[in-house]
Amino acid sequence: RYPLQVAPGPAGTAPTLQSIYSSAATNARNAPTTPADNVGEGWALTLGSITASKYPNGTIWYSVNSVDNVSDRLIPDTSGTNFATEHLSYLKVKLNTSLNCFQVWDTAGNYYEYGCTTDSLQYHLDSGGSRINYRYDLDKMISANEGSGTNGRNLTASYVQDQEISGGHTWIRDAALKQITYGNGTNRIGTIDFFYNGPSNYSSGGIQY
Repeated sequence: RYPLQVAPGPAGTAPTLQSIYSSAATNARNAPTTPADNVGEGWALTLGSITASKYPNGTIWYSVNSVDNVSDRLIPDTSGTNFATEHLSYLKVKLNTSLNCFQVWDTAGNYYEYGCTTDSLQYHLDSGGSRINYRYDLDKMISANEGSGTNGRNLTASYVQDQEISGGHTWIRDAALKQITYGNGTNRIGTIDFFYNGPSNYSSGGIQY
C-alpha cells in the first residue's frame, strides 16, 4: 500500500487515497480484451464500490468493497431493496430502484452514493438491449452534520469509462477515476485530477487526459 498525499479539506472530506497491490488480483482476465486495472496489473486505486454477480440460477448477489472499510456480501431483507452485510457492520444499504443505484449510511451518519451518475455505473447490454449492471462506484459522499460550520461537507467523484461495442453488445470494460472534488457545500476546497494514459481499446492505444 502506497498512500497518496492530498490537499487538506474540511474534516471528513479529504479522501484517503492509496495505491494497493495484491498478487491475488493479477492474471484475472477472462478474455483477450479484458484490461488490467487502470493503475496496473495487480494494482488498485479506488474509493470503494458495490458489485453484482449473477449466478446460473438467475440469483444476483451484491457485495460491498472497501465501503467505510467494510468488504462483505450483502444480504437483502424481504423487500429486496434494503440490505445488511453478512457479518455485523451496522451499515445501512439501500438499492434505490428509481435511480438504479445504491445509497449507504455508515455508523457515523455519513451518506454515500454508488453508481448514481452515468459515469460511475459499469454495465453490459445483451443483444436484446437489456442492461446488466455489475459495478457501482462511489460518486458522492456527504459528511454527517456535526454542528455549526459542518453542514454541507461533501466529496464528489467522476470517472472516465472505456466502452466496447461488438456483436450487438455494449459494455464498460473498465473505468478510472478522473476527478475528485471536496469542500464545505459552499466552496470547493480541494480538487484532485488524475492525468495518465486512461483505459482504452487495446487496438488503438491509450487516451491521455
